[in-house]
Amino acid sequence: MFQQKFDDQLWSNIRNFVINLKMLPLWKDRAIANTTFSGKKNYDYWKTIFDTGKSLDNVPVLTKPLNYVEMIKLNQTD
Repeated sequence: MFQQKFDDQLWSNIRNFVINLKMLPLWKDRAIANTTFSGKKNYDYWKTIFDTGKSLDNVPVLTKPLNYVEMIKLNQTD
């Protein structure tokens, strides 16, 4: 996959997505880290959080589900 040249726009979208993902408040909340995220979590666990905004236990983690179109925009703040 990485032996093919990607368009600059794709690299920009990837960069913006990673920056916006990093800025989500869920990574900074130590209380959630010690309770909701404790232990090793699998793919389905994170898929549920990013799709619904809530954990499998119905604990709110995100204010809203991830919107991939919004995540690739520059300067996403919430």
